[in-house]
Amino acid sequence: MSSLQRLIILSGPSGSGKATLLDYITSHTDIKRVVTFTTRDPRPGEVDGVDYHFVDWDTFDRMLRDGDLVEAERVYGDFYYGSPRDIFAGTDGDVIMELDTEGARNYRRHFENILTIFILPPSISILIDRIESRHKETNFRGRLRSAIPQLEAAKEYDYIVINDDVERVGAEIIDFLKTGREDKKRPEKLALAQKLIRELANLR
Repeated sequence: MSSLQRLIILSGPSGSGKATLLDYITSHTDIKRVVTFTTRDPRPGEVDGVDYHFVDWDTFDRMLRDGDLVEAERVYGDFYYGSPRDIFAGTDGDVIMELDTEGARNYRRHFENILTIFILPPSISILIDRIESRHKETNFRGRLRSAIPQLEAAKEYDYIVINDDVERVGAEIIDFLKTGREDKKRPEKLALAQKLIRELANLR
């Protein structure tokens, strides 16, 4: 690991578009994706070793006991997800990964050179539409409930984006990674996060 290497973390509630933006960033830069682990089965189109490492519970438990994972959690009451300790293996450049807010906190405790980016949906209706389109079969209500603590953590992040257009937002993130430019619209974005929290609370 080079002292100049950075870990870039993308977080946001389910339906915010993290995976799509991660794909955009890795396809337009030399930044390498960190592939995390899960005990769930692949969804249609997902590839083992590219989207996730799909492992059985015994393998996951062994990795956890051996200290190969920085963090692990059960998501939406279904399956386990875990993130590797050796994030810079095979590269001398920056790496990027998608994590929830608790996972991001865990990595901050283990690594110093981190940039964190939080992804907001532009509205509650778009958030709901995205969740419904991807997860009709399971945990719709659980994903909505979990969005509230995720959104509450937006203020902890170095940079916040509103994902209303993948190409525009992807370019915005890449520009931030290159320049570290100050986000003059940060107060407006935090205000949107609070608005979304209030609207989600009213849906309970």
